[in-house]
Amino acid sequence: MLNNDHPNLKDLDGRVAAFLADSGGAFSGAYLVAINGALMLQGARGLANREFEVPNGRSTRFRIGSITKQFTAAVVLLLAEQRMVTLDDPVGRFLPETNNVWRDVTLRMLLCHRSGIPSYTSLESFPKEISKIDRTPREIIGLVRELPLDFAPGSRALYSNSGYTVLGCVIEQACAQAYAEVLRSLLFEPLGMADTGCDDGLSVIPALASGYVYDDGEWLRAPHIAMSLPFAAGGLYSTVDDLAVWHRALHDGPLLRDDSRSVMFTDHGDGMGLGTMVNKGEPRIRFHGGGVNGFLAAASRVFAENWTADVIVLANNGNADPKLKADPFYISKGLLALASGNSVDAPGIMPLG
Repeated sequence: MLNNDHPNLKDLDGRVAAFLADSGGAFSGAYLVAINGALMLQGARGLANREFEVPNGRSTRFRIGSITKQFTAAVVLLLAEQRMVTLDDPVGRFLPETNNVWRDVTLRMLLCHRSGIPSYTSLESFPKEISKIDRTPREIIGLVRELPLDFAPGSRALYSNSGYTVLGCVIEQACAQAYAEVLRSLLFEPLGMADTGCDDGLSVIPALASGYVYDDGEWLRAPHIAMSLPFAAGGLYSTVDDLAVWHRALHDGPLLRDDSRSVMFTDHGDGMGLGTMVNKGEPRIRFHGGGVNGFLAAASRVFAENWTADVIVLANNGNADPKLKADPFYISKGLLALASGNSVDAPGIMPLG
């Protein structure tokens, strides 16, 4: 239970600083915790650009990796509300060039990672070869189109970035617009998310952090990735403030109808919702993480007995080594515990990561 008179809240800034210092300087990013919609703590640590010693701040933009999938899923649900698509449409309705192996794959299966389509990021040549070359979304699909499915569509779940690339192409086909333009007109502009957008790797994006890796006490530039590849699976950038706006709109606001929101946050197997993960234990949590070269991110909505919390942590250190105590989900657990008047090692506060 949240207690604003809890003695641990009297020196909250100091406790947060001490907790973050425990990473030994490896946490570099920005964070925000809101409880029942009220901002409890917000701050930043480390450098957005180490070459020019530019500090991270609340307006720093970070690549958010697979948190992008929430936005892709929300657009598909909005299109379904407008009867432009149905969740049980087969992929071939929008991408007729797909092969017969995919004929039973539906949008719903893609959304909850039950399509069986192999993830292009799992291909052996991805890290050193595929990831370096810009491709169109259709060319990305071409990397896996002729491969056998990992399993029969709908029979089980396996996380697939390819599935969300396909969904991005479906959105473009249904709307006759580029994916970036659809998100801007349906989501970012109506919600006032001026600091969120698609990163194509070419455009100059003001206040965008550079990506690094912290290795054995040394900061290194993150390996290059062609930013056309993440696309609808992981190509967005944002700020902690904008993602807090997104959380309010997605979980509480009028962005989606109640029936759409219910489908999105239902566990369709293995903890997979549509563009989100769900933990039905105590406390209940809806969450997603993200990772793209040099960046890690975590965004969680936590449901306790009589309060809810939004916890956003964005980092421009791509090293998730748990010994560093800098992983965004680890940071999220500690910050939420502190913001709710508990010690950072309080059991059961946020069982993630």
